[in-house]
Amino acid sequence: MGRLLRRPAGEPAAGGAQRLSGSGRRDGAAGPARGRGHDLLQLPWARPASPPDAAQRSAPAPPGCARHRGGTHRFCRGPGVRLRALPEGVLADGVPVHVPARAAAPGARRAEAGGCVRGDGLRVLHVEVGGSYGGSLRALEVYLAQRAGSDQEHDVLLYYATAGTEKLERLARRVWWLRDRRRPRVTRAPVLKRLGRRALRVPALAEVEAWTALVADIPLARRMGPMLRAGAYDVVHVNNTFVYQVPTLLAARWAGIPLVAHGRNPVRGGPFARTMMRMADWVVTDSDALRRALERWNAGVPMSTCYNCVDLPRTDDGRAQAVRAGLAPPRATLVGSVGRLDEQKGYEYLVGAARRVVDQRPDVYFAVAGEGPSRPALERLVAESGLDGRFRLPGFVDDVTSFLSALDVFVSSSLWEGLPLAIVEAMLLGRPVVATDVGGSPEAVIPGRTGTLVPARDADALAEAILGSLDPPGGAALVVRHAKQRAAALADPAGNADAFDRVLLQAAGARSRRRVLAASSA
Repeated sequence: MGRLLRRPAGEPAAGGAQRLSGSGRRDGAAGPARGRGHDLLQLPWARPASPPDAAQRSAPAPPGCARHRGGTHRFCRGPGVRLRALPEGVLADGVPVHVPARAAAPGARRAEAGGCVRGDGLRVLHVEVGGSYGGSLRALEVYLAQRAGSDQEHDVLLYYATAGTEKLERLARRVWWLRDRRRPRVTRAPVLKRLGRRALRVPALAEVEAWTALVADIPLARRMGPMLRAGAYDVVHVNNTFVYQVPTLLAARWAGIPLVAHGRNPVRGGPFARTMMRMADWVVTDSDALRRALERWNAGVPMSTCYNCVDLPRTDDGRAQAVRAGLAPPRATLVGSVGRLDEQKGYEYLVGAARRVVDQRPDVYFAVAGEGPSRPALERLVAESGLDGRFRLPGFVDDVTSFLSALDVFVSSSLWEGLPLAIVEAMLLGRPVVATDVGGSPEAVIPGRTGTLVPARDADALAEAILGSLDPPGGAALVVRHAKQRAAALADPAGNADAFDRVLLQAAGARSRRRVLAASSA
């Protein structure tokens, strides 16, 4: 106990997610979300006696190739962890310091290439905030499924433990997280505490909040840096919109590892957001609308649009009917949505629209699947609107396809978006779609051809569109067919996965080329 934990040379390590069982042994079996992982923020970092990759760093790099060495800083001198009163196996829960036996072939090719990317065998770390299994994680799940059987190595790191990550564990080399649950953070300056949340709508005050939060994120970034270096990753992928993962941006920069950042939601421009975006080697957006908006910043960062991968499983009619039976009585009409319960999704306007729809159509019921911080407020609003029993919040569902199949109409009431994954999924399933005209939604929902668009924050317009979808005029079947064709073109899983792979390779290669040029000019 208390000694520095390092895996002996040549000892293979088991892949997959790991957890510490009650007896203190390492247990590779899957279990409930709260039973796996370890809170690394409680573990002090220590310098190893001899870094595992010292020999590799001392070997000369071949011509035209540079390694991602990454500099050290005064708080973290190497990729080691000192664990007190815990067995050695716990190290696998925190720091990826090895290549599993089943992934040895890509690592061998990397070693033969001098540690450089040669167009295949990428080792990628995908980082996600987590807390809820939303659209970004579902898109990552499909991407990883497309890469199954390839010579790539994919790890997934979450800030917070998340229900549903068992799906990722079957696809990635390793899945682990930093904290078991979200913790309250006090990041606001004193003036913002007094003014409250509405103060963040003022750009200058929002900048103060963002920079204050960055200072609070530095300790986490310092702990993540050694983890990234120890993993010998070719690329780090920020799976959320980049401003939501400041610690990852800082850690990758300090570790000297190329970083590809996603843009999934509109970002308010300003010095902070531009600074964070410039930390990325490449920015990928899930809609052309968001890419064009970010390009207007002139930040000098390469950008590409890569639509989310969508590959729906075969529909289980029996399960869909069971879901429907639990949400609405027989012969009723079911309208619903899927998404995180937070301000962005605008579900308070959907509740307002539901009240108007039910007044005209008593046979209509509503359901929104998902979890999030807005649940208490939404439950109160549903009760105040007299919709108890009419508007259900069933929580997180692990089978989104069955839930969407149970609906008669899908509604996206978002206030801002990139391109909602659930819209594309509903269109692929042949469900009429009503969506707010925000972000990239118009790229999928074309009024009169593939669905209906309404202004955001307008419950009356939303209610009118829902009623129109319940009693469609002639040609409704043609709209559904066009919607399926449009969604299939946007969400091609194989094509979109290949496009994202090209971005990862370009980002890794561009960083290597810049290092070679810098070394030659010196």
